[in-house]
Amino acid sequence: MELSKKGVTCHLLWEKYCQRIPVRGYSYLQFCCRYQTWCQSQKRSMRQQHLAGEKCFIDYCGPTVPVISPETGECR
Repeated sequence: MELSKKGVTCHLLWEKYCQRIPVRGYSYLQFCCRYQTWCQSQKRSMRQQHLAGEKCFIDYCGPTVPVISPETGECR
């Protein structure tokens, strides 16, 4: 759930983990390998049952790159 937040990376999570368990913690490589193993054990689908019109689902891509017009200099 932490990785789904904006600006969070595996390296940041590993550093936070090392602060909590400084003596016998995993190396970064081992931390990533164990995370990948855990991800592979998770189901890839999320089934939700709902009545038609009850919920609204929005597909949001996150922050976008601005497009600048070369003629006018307008930023969109």
